[in-house]
Amino acid sequence: MYLAYFHGEGILFSFLIHCFFMILSSAALLFGLLKYKSKPGAYVAVAYVGLIIVCVFISQQFSKPLLEIIATLLTLPWSGILPCHNLDGSCSLSLGVAFICAELNAAVIYFLIAMSSRRNVKSQGAI
Repeated sequence: MYLAYFHGEGILFSFLIHCFFMILSSAALLFGLLKYKSKPGAYVAVAYVGLIIVCVFISQQFSKPLLEIIATLLTLPWSGILPCHNLDGSCSLSLGVAFICAELNAAVIYFLIAMSSRRNVKSQGAI
């Protein structure tokens, strides 16, 4: 009986953590898009998220563990931080968790590209 209670609490806690990270990554991407307006960064971020979603979708549809491993590696470190719904933590990468992890990494990639392109523009303007 207690195990079922803790399992329900784990699912609720996991859901709330997923919502928090989803809001955090969406806000970071939206802030970056509005402030820096980097088209190459946006293209790379969207392509990255699309690649992860396609890998996870294909791995789930056709039971390809290699694609799931690739998607898990591409979503590190977030795929190791976000909890899953099993008690032992041995669940496979779901589409929702993969999207959240990919969006968090895409925000970092976007900011790196936006900052490097701004630095290049400033250095060319100083010459």
